[in-house]
Amino acid sequence: MSIRTNYFSWTSVDIVALHDGPVIDPDRRDQVENDWAIKTCSEFVKDVFPGLEPDPCIVEHCIYTFPLPHSRGSSHGQTRIIRKAYTQTIFAHMMGEAYPMWSKLETETGILLQRTTGILAMGVNKKGYVAEVKNALTSNGMKYTELNSKDLHNLYDISMYPDSSVIMDPEGGILKSDTALQTYQNQFIKHGGVILDKTELFSLEPGEIITLHTNRGAYVARSVILCLGPWAGRFLNKLGVQFPLKAVRISVGYFKAKIPDQYEVGKFLPFIYDTDSAHFYGIPSYEYPGLVKVALHDGPVIDPDRRDQVENDWAIKTCSEFVKDVFPGLEPDPCIVEHCIYTKTPDEHFVLDKHPLHPNLIIGAGFSGHGFKLAPIVGKILGNLAMGKASTYDLSQFRIDRFQRKASL
Repeated sequence: MSIRTNYFSWTSVDIVALHDGPVIDPDRRDQVENDWAIKTCSEFVKDVFPGLEPDPCIVEHCIYTFPLPHSRGSSHGQTRIIRKAYTQTIFAHMMGEAYPMWSKLETETGILLQRTTGILAMGVNKKGYVAEVKNALTSNGMKYTELNSKDLHNLYDISMYPDSSVIMDPEGGILKSDTALQTYQNQFIKHGGVILDKTELFSLEPGEIITLHTNRGAYVARSVILCLGPWAGRFLNKLGVQFPLKAVRISVGYFKAKIPDQYEVGKFLPFIYDTDSAHFYGIPSYEYPGLVKVALHDGPVIDPDRRDQVENDWAIKTCSEFVKDVFPGLEPDPCIVEHCIYTKTPDEHFVLDKHPLHPNLIIGAGFSGHGFKLAPIVGKILGNLAMGKASTYDLSQFRIDRFQRKASL
Protein backbone atom coordinates (compact mmCIF):
# COMPACT_ATOMS: atom_id res chain seq x y z
CA MET A 1 0.00 0.00 0.00
CA SER A 2 1.41 3.42 -0.99
CA ILE A 3 0.55 6.42 1.22
CA ARG A 4 1.22 10.07 0.50
CA THR A 5 2.70 11.90 3.49
CA ASN A 6 2.93 15.69 3.48
CA TYR A 7 5.65 17.64 5.29
CA PHE A 8 4.78 21.16 6.33
CA SER A 9 6.88 24.03 7.65
CA TRP A 10 5.72 26.52 10.23
CA THR A 11 7.45 29.75 11.22
CA SER A 12 10.57 28.94 13.30
CA VAL A 13 10.01 25.16 12.97
CA ASP A 14 11.46 23.09 10.15
CA ILE A 15 8.96 20.25 9.76
CA VAL A 16 5.78 18.92 11.36
CA ALA A 17 4.15 15.89 9.72
CA LEU A 18 1.21 13.54 10.12
CA HIS A 19 2.34 9.91 10.00
CA ASP A 20 -0.51 8.97 7.69
CA GLY A 21 -2.16 10.03 4.47
CA PRO A 22 -4.49 8.96 1.68
CA VAL A 23 -3.81 5.74 -0.24
CA ILE A 24 -2.46 6.61 -3.68
CA ASP A 25 -1.21 5.34 -7.00
CA PRO A 26 2.52 6.28 -6.70
CA ASP A 27 2.58 7.30 -10.37
CA ARG A 28 -0.16 9.85 -9.62
CA ARG A 29 0.97 10.95 -6.20
CA ASP A 30 -0.54 14.44 -6.28
CA GLN A 31 -3.82 13.56 -7.99
CA VAL A 32 -5.59 12.99 -4.69
CA GLU A 33 -7.58 15.10 -2.21
CA ASN A 34 -5.46 15.58 0.88
CA ASP A 35 -6.94 18.58 2.70
CA TRP A 36 -7.94 16.44 5.68
CA ALA A 37 -4.27 15.64 6.39
CA ILE A 38 -3.38 19.33 6.32
CA LYS A 39 -6.34 20.14 8.58
CA THR A 40 -5.41 17.37 11.03
CA CYS A 41 -1.81 18.59 11.21
CA SER A 42 -2.94 22.20 11.67
CA GLU A 43 -5.28 21.22 14.53
CA PHE A 44 -2.40 19.36 16.22
CA VAL A 45 -0.13 22.39 15.91
CA LYS A 46 -2.87 24.67 17.29
CA ASP A 47 -3.43 22.39 20.31
CA VAL A 48 0.19 21.59 21.16
CA PHE A 49 2.28 24.55 19.97
CA PRO A 50 0.64 27.82 21.04
CA GLY A 51 3.65 29.74 19.79
CA LEU A 52 3.12 28.62 16.18
CA GLU A 53 0.60 29.92 13.68
CA PRO A 54 -1.74 27.00 12.93
CA ASP A 55 -1.47 27.19 9.13
CA PRO A 56 1.69 25.99 7.35
CA CYS A 57 3.56 28.70 5.47
CA ILE A 58 5.88 26.95 3.03
CA VAL A 59 5.27 25.58 -0.46
CA GLU A 60 6.85 22.15 -0.78
CA HIS A 61 7.29 21.63 -4.53
CA CYS A 62 9.67 23.21 -7.00
CA ILE A 63 8.89 22.39 -10.64
CA TYR A 64 11.42 22.63 -13.50
CA THR A 65 10.63 22.09 -17.18
CA PHE A 66 14.05 20.70 -18.07
CA PRO A 67 16.20 17.96 -16.53
CA LEU A 68 18.61 19.33 -13.92
CA PRO A 69 21.17 20.69 -14.39
CA HIS A 70 20.25 22.46 -17.64
CA SER A 71 21.49 25.37 -19.77
CA ARG A 72 18.22 26.64 -21.21
CA GLY A 73 17.84 29.76 -19.09
CA SER A 74 20.02 32.30 -17.30
CA SER A 75 21.31 30.47 -14.23
CA HIS A 76 23.83 28.00 -15.64
CA GLY A 77 27.56 28.53 -15.97
CA GLN A 78 30.42 28.32 -13.51
CA THR A 79 30.76 31.97 -12.47
CA ARG A 80 28.87 35.21 -11.91
CA ILE A 81 29.98 38.60 -10.62
CA ILE A 82 28.87 39.53 -7.12
CA ARG A 83 28.97 43.23 -6.25
CA LYS A 84 27.48 46.16 -4.42
CA ALA A 85 28.60 48.48 -7.24
CA TYR A 86 25.19 49.25 -8.75
CA THR A 87 23.86 52.44 -10.29
CA GLN A 88 20.48 51.78 -8.64
CA THR A 89 20.39 52.53 -4.91
CA ILE A 90 17.77 49.82 -4.26
CA PHE A 91 20.00 47.03 -5.64
CA ALA A 92 23.05 48.21 -3.70
CA HIS A 93 20.85 48.21 -0.58
CA MET A 94 19.55 44.70 -1.30
CA MET A 95 23.10 43.43 -1.78
CA GLY A 96 23.85 44.59 1.75
CA GLU A 97 21.52 41.80 2.90
CA ALA A 98 22.38 39.31 0.15
CA TYR A 99 26.05 39.01 1.14
CA PRO A 100 25.32 37.71 4.67
CA MET A 101 22.76 35.29 3.25
CA TRP A 102 25.33 33.83 0.86
CA SER A 103 27.79 33.56 3.75
CA LYS A 104 25.16 31.84 5.89
CA LEU A 105 24.59 29.24 3.16
CA GLU A 106 28.35 28.62 3.03
CA THR A 107 28.46 28.18 6.82
CA GLU A 108 25.47 25.81 6.87
CA THR A 109 26.84 23.58 4.11
CA GLY A 110 30.61 23.95 4.39
CA ILE A 111 30.75 24.73 0.66
CA LEU A 112 32.72 27.72 -0.66
CA LEU A 113 30.43 29.71 -2.98
CA GLN A 114 32.11 33.10 -3.35
CA ARG A 115 35.54 34.58 -3.64
CA THR A 116 36.14 38.20 -2.72
CA THR A 117 38.55 39.85 -5.16
CA GLY A 118 37.25 43.39 -5.59
CA ILE A 119 35.57 44.53 -8.80
CA LEU A 120 36.29 47.41 -11.18
CA ALA A 121 33.41 49.68 -12.27
CA MET A 122 34.52 51.66 -15.32
CA GLY A 123 32.66 54.05 -17.58
CA VAL A 124 32.94 56.97 -19.97
CA ASN A 125 32.14 60.14 -18.07
CA LYS A 126 29.49 61.57 -20.37
CA LYS A 127 27.17 58.65 -19.60
CA GLY A 128 27.57 59.11 -15.85
CA TYR A 129 27.79 55.41 -15.00
CA VAL A 130 30.61 55.65 -12.45
CA ALA A 131 29.10 58.75 -10.84
CA GLU A 132 25.80 56.90 -10.36
CA VAL A 133 27.58 53.87 -8.84
CA LYS A 134 29.42 56.15 -6.41
CA ASN A 135 26.15 57.81 -5.44
CA ALA A 136 24.40 54.46 -4.83
CA LEU A 137 27.27 53.18 -2.70
CA THR A 138 27.55 56.41 -0.74
CA SER A 139 23.78 56.48 -0.12
CA ASN A 140 24.06 53.03 1.46
CA GLY A 141 27.19 53.79 3.49
CA MET A 142 29.26 51.41 1.36
CA LYS A 143 32.97 51.73 0.61
CA TYR A 144 34.77 52.15 -2.68
CA THR A 145 38.24 53.14 -3.86
CA GLU A 146 38.88 55.67 -6.61
CA LEU A 147 41.47 54.76 -9.22
CA ASN A 148 42.66 56.33 -12.47
CA SER A 149 43.80 55.25 -15.91
CA LYS A 150 47.43 55.12 -14.83
CA ASP A 151 46.53 52.80 -11.94
CA LEU A 152 44.67 50.47 -14.29
CA HIS A 153 47.50 50.40 -16.80
CA ASN A 154 50.14 49.65 -14.17
CA LEU A 155 48.13 47.19 -12.08
CA TYR A 156 46.05 45.33 -14.68
CA ASP A 157 47.34 46.32 -18.16
CA ILE A 158 43.99 47.96 -19.00
CA SER A 159 43.86 50.75 -21.60
CA MET A 160 40.82 52.82 -20.69
CA TYR A 161 38.90 54.81 -23.31
CA PRO A 162 39.49 58.58 -23.19
CA ASP A 163 37.54 60.56 -20.58
CA SER A 164 36.70 57.48 -18.50
CA SER A 165 36.48 57.02 -14.73
CA VAL A 166 36.92 53.97 -12.52
CA ILE A 167 36.28 52.90 -8.96
CA MET A 168 36.95 49.62 -7.18
CA ASP A 169 34.27 47.96 -5.06
CA PRO A 170 36.41 46.06 -2.51
CA GLU A 171 33.64 43.63 -1.58
CA GLY A 172 32.97 42.55 -5.15
CA GLY A 173 34.09 39.21 -6.45
CA ILE A 174 33.08 35.92 -8.03
CA LEU A 175 30.13 33.65 -7.29
CA LYS A 176 30.47 29.97 -8.19
CA SER A 177 27.04 29.91 -9.79
CA ASP A 178 26.70 26.23 -10.75
CA THR A 179 27.80 25.21 -7.27
CA ALA A 180 25.53 27.79 -5.62
CA LEU A 181 22.49 26.63 -7.58
CA GLN A 182 23.07 22.98 -6.70
CA THR A 183 23.70 23.89 -3.06
CA TYR A 184 20.40 25.74 -2.77
CA GLN A 185 18.57 22.86 -4.42
CA ASN A 186 20.13 20.39 -1.99
CA GLN A 187 19.17 22.58 0.97
CA PHE A 188 15.62 22.82 -0.33
CA ILE A 189 15.39 19.03 -0.40
CA LYS A 190 17.09 18.71 3.00
CA HIS A 191 14.41 20.90 4.57
CA GLY A 192 11.52 18.90 3.14
CA GLY A 193 11.12 20.35 -0.32
CA VAL A 194 10.47 18.27 -3.43
CA ILE A 195 12.07 19.17 -6.78
CA LEU A 196 10.32 17.95 -9.90
CA ASP A 197 12.41 18.39 -13.01
CA LYS A 198 11.40 17.28 -16.51
CA THR A 199 7.96 18.65 -15.60
CA GLU A 200 6.56 21.07 -18.18
CA LEU A 201 3.80 23.43 -17.07
CA PHE A 202 1.09 23.49 -19.74
CA SER A 203 -1.55 25.63 -18.07
CA LEU A 204 -2.74 26.96 -14.75
CA GLU A 205 -6.19 27.40 -13.24
CA PRO A 206 -6.18 30.26 -10.72
CA GLY A 207 -8.47 30.36 -7.70
CA GLU A 208 -8.37 29.86 -3.95
CA ILE A 209 -6.81 26.50 -4.82
CA ILE A 210 -4.52 26.75 -7.85
CA THR A 211 -4.33 23.80 -10.25
CA LEU A 212 -1.24 23.33 -12.38
CA HIS A 213 -1.50 21.05 -15.42
CA THR A 214 1.80 19.46 -16.45
CA ASN A 215 3.10 16.60 -18.56
CA ARG A 216 3.23 14.55 -15.32
CA GLY A 217 -0.31 15.22 -14.23
CA ALA A 218 -2.06 17.91 -12.20
CA TYR A 219 -0.81 19.55 -9.00
CA VAL A 220 -2.75 21.72 -6.60
CA ALA A 221 -1.53 24.40 -4.22
CA ARG A 222 -2.81 27.26 -2.12
CA SER A 223 -0.09 29.56 -3.46
CA VAL A 224 2.24 29.37 -6.45
CA ILE A 225 5.37 31.34 -7.31
CA LEU A 226 5.97 31.56 -11.05
CA CYS A 227 9.58 32.16 -12.16
CA LEU A 228 9.35 31.31 -15.84
CA GLY A 229 12.48 32.94 -17.22
CA PRO A 230 12.33 33.74 -20.94
CA TRP A 231 8.96 31.99 -21.23
CA ALA A 232 7.35 34.36 -18.71
CA GLY A 233 5.78 36.78 -21.17
CA ARG A 234 4.19 34.05 -23.25
CA PHE A 235 2.70 32.19 -20.28
CA LEU A 236 1.60 35.24 -18.30
CA ASN A 237 -0.29 36.59 -21.31
CA LYS A 238 -2.58 33.58 -20.96
CA LEU A 239 -3.27 34.66 -17.38
CA GLY A 240 -4.21 38.20 -18.42
CA VAL A 241 -0.93 39.77 -17.32
CA GLN A 242 0.95 41.85 -19.86
CA PHE A 243 4.10 43.88 -19.39
CA PRO A 244 7.12 44.44 -21.64
CA LEU A 245 9.57 41.54 -21.55
CA LYS A 246 12.05 40.45 -24.16
CA ALA A 247 14.21 37.35 -24.28
CA VAL A 248 17.75 38.15 -25.45
CA ARG A 249 20.49 35.75 -26.50
CA ILE A 250 23.80 36.60 -24.82
CA SER A 251 27.13 35.45 -26.21
CA VAL A 252 29.94 34.97 -23.69
CA GLY A 253 33.47 34.90 -25.07
CA TYR A 254 36.56 33.40 -23.48
CA PHE A 255 39.72 35.24 -24.59
CA LYS A 256 43.23 33.82 -24.30
CA ALA A 257 45.93 35.67 -22.35
CA LYS A 258 49.10 36.32 -24.35
CA ILE A 259 51.17 35.93 -21.18
CA PRO A 260 50.22 32.89 -19.06
CA ASP A 261 48.82 33.65 -15.60
CA GLN A 262 48.56 37.41 -16.24
CA TYR A 263 44.79 37.40 -15.82
CA GLU A 264 44.43 34.79 -13.09
CA VAL A 265 42.20 35.42 -10.08
CA GLY A 266 44.26 37.39 -7.59
CA LYS A 267 46.18 39.20 -10.34
CA PHE A 268 43.18 40.56 -12.23
CA LEU A 269 39.71 41.70 -11.15
CA PRO A 270 36.17 41.17 -12.41
CA PHE A 271 35.01 44.31 -14.19
CA ILE A 272 32.12 46.22 -15.69
CA TYR A 273 32.73 48.84 -18.39
CA ASP A 274 30.01 51.16 -19.65
CA THR A 275 31.30 52.60 -22.93
CA ASP A 276 29.88 55.10 -25.41
CA SER A 277 27.83 52.49 -27.18
CA ALA A 278 27.67 49.33 -25.05
CA HIS A 279 27.95 47.70 -21.63
CA PHE A 280 30.49 44.94 -21.02
CA TYR A 281 31.50 42.74 -18.12
CA GLY A 282 34.29 40.26 -17.50
CA ILE A 283 35.73 37.74 -15.05
CA PRO A 284 39.40 36.71 -14.61
CA SER A 285 40.71 33.37 -15.80
CA TYR A 286 38.81 30.91 -13.61
CA GLU A 287 36.53 28.65 -15.61
CA TYR A 288 39.05 27.75 -18.32
CA PRO A 289 42.82 27.98 -17.68
CA GLY A 290 44.34 31.04 -19.33
CA LEU A 291 41.01 32.32 -20.69
CA VAL A 292 39.25 35.52 -19.55
CA LYS A 293 35.46 35.67 -19.67
CA VAL A 294 34.13 38.80 -21.43
CA ALA A 295 30.57 39.47 -22.56
CA LEU A 296 28.41 42.17 -24.10
CA HIS A 297 25.37 42.95 -21.94
CA ASP A 298 23.07 42.74 -24.97
CA GLY A 299 22.12 40.55 -27.88
CA PRO A 300 19.40 39.76 -30.40
CA VAL A 301 15.81 39.26 -29.30
CA ILE A 302 14.85 35.61 -29.65
CA ASP A 303 12.18 32.98 -29.30
CA PRO A 304 13.47 30.98 -26.28
CA ASP A 305 12.39 27.72 -27.94
CA ARG A 306 14.64 28.57 -30.90
CA ARG A 307 17.50 30.21 -29.03
CA ASP A 308 20.24 29.36 -31.51
CA GLN A 309 18.29 30.08 -34.69
CA VAL A 310 19.44 33.69 -34.83
CA GLU A 311 22.37 35.58 -36.31
CA ASN A 312 24.60 36.81 -33.50
CA ASP A 313 27.99 37.47 -35.09
CA TRP A 314 27.66 41.20 -34.46
CA ALA A 315 27.63 40.65 -30.67
CA ILE A 316 30.82 38.58 -30.79
CA LYS A 317 32.46 41.11 -33.14
CA THR A 318 31.52 43.99 -30.79
CA CYS A 319 33.05 42.11 -27.87
CA SER A 320 36.24 41.35 -29.82
CA GLU A 321 36.67 45.03 -30.75
CA PHE A 322 36.26 45.99 -27.10
CA VAL A 323 38.88 43.44 -26.00
CA LYS A 324 41.28 44.67 -28.70
CA ASP A 325 40.87 48.30 -27.52
CA VAL A 326 41.00 47.80 -23.75
CA PHE A 327 42.99 44.61 -23.04
CA PRO A 328 46.23 44.51 -25.05
CA GLY A 329 47.27 41.40 -23.13
CA LEU A 330 44.42 39.33 -24.57
CA GLU A 331 44.04 37.84 -28.03
CA PRO A 332 41.07 39.65 -29.62
CA ASP A 333 39.29 36.57 -30.97
CA PRO A 334 37.55 34.29 -28.46
CA CYS A 335 38.70 30.70 -28.15
CA ILE A 336 35.33 29.59 -26.77
CA VAL A 337 31.87 31.11 -27.11
CA GLU A 338 28.96 30.08 -24.90
CA HIS A 339 25.40 31.33 -24.73
CA CYS A 340 22.64 32.07 -22.27
CA ILE A 341 19.36 34.01 -22.22
CA TYR A 342 18.50 37.24 -20.49
CA THR A 343 14.87 38.17 -19.91
CA LYS A 344 14.89 41.96 -19.87
CA THR A 345 12.48 44.66 -18.77
CA PRO A 346 12.83 48.18 -20.24
CA ASP A 347 14.24 49.58 -16.97
CA GLU A 348 16.15 46.38 -16.08
CA HIS A 349 14.37 46.24 -12.73
CA PHE A 350 12.78 42.93 -11.78
CA VAL A 351 9.10 42.11 -11.57
CA LEU A 352 8.30 40.86 -8.05
CA ASP A 353 4.57 41.09 -7.56
CA LYS A 354 1.21 39.40 -7.09
CA HIS A 355 -1.14 38.69 -9.96
CA PRO A 356 -3.52 41.69 -10.05
CA LEU A 357 -6.60 39.46 -9.68
CA HIS A 358 -5.22 36.41 -7.88
CA PRO A 359 -3.08 37.37 -4.83
CA ASN A 360 -1.99 33.76 -4.21
CA LEU A 361 -0.27 33.71 -7.60
CA ILE A 362 3.17 35.32 -7.27
CA ILE A 363 5.31 36.42 -10.21
CA GLY A 364 9.10 36.73 -10.43
CA ALA A 365 10.37 37.79 -13.85
CA GLY A 366 12.58 40.12 -15.86
CA PHE A 367 15.84 39.64 -14.00
CA SER A 368 17.61 41.32 -16.91
CA GLY A 369 20.96 39.58 -16.62
CA HIS A 370 21.82 40.67 -13.06
CA GLY A 371 19.54 38.62 -10.82
CA PHE A 372 21.76 35.72 -9.74
CA LYS A 373 23.73 37.56 -7.04
CA LEU A 374 20.40 38.78 -5.58
CA ALA A 375 18.81 35.31 -5.52
CA PRO A 376 18.67 35.00 -1.69
CA ILE A 377 16.83 38.33 -1.38
CA VAL A 378 14.54 37.63 -4.33
CA GLY A 379 13.60 34.29 -2.77
CA LYS A 380 12.85 36.00 0.53
CA ILE A 381 10.69 38.66 -1.14
CA LEU A 382 8.74 36.16 -3.24
CA GLY A 383 8.27 33.87 -0.23
CA ASN A 384 6.94 36.74 1.86
CA LEU A 385 4.52 37.69 -0.92
CA ALA A 386 3.28 34.09 -1.05
CA MET A 387 2.76 34.05 2.73
CA GLY A 388 1.14 37.47 2.88
CA LYS A 389 4.00 39.01 4.86
CA ALA A 390 5.14 42.59 4.54
CA SER A 391 8.44 43.29 2.80
CA THR A 392 11.23 45.36 4.30
CA TYR A 393 11.84 46.83 0.82
CA ASP A 394 9.86 49.33 -1.22
CA LEU A 395 8.45 47.01 -3.87
CA SER A 396 6.72 49.74 -5.89
CA GLN A 397 9.58 49.77 -8.40
CA PHE A 398 9.12 46.00 -8.90
CA ARG A 399 5.36 46.16 -9.46
CA ILE A 400 3.80 44.90 -12.69
CA ASP A 401 1.77 48.07 -13.15
CA ARG A 402 4.81 50.38 -13.09
CA PHE A 403 5.00 50.23 -16.87
CA GLN A 404 1.40 51.40 -17.20
CA ARG A 405 2.03 54.14 -14.63
CA LYS A 406 4.99 55.43 -16.64
CA ALA A 407 3.04 55.26 -19.90
CA SER A 408 0.26 57.41 -18.44
CA LEU A 409 2.59 60.20 -17.23
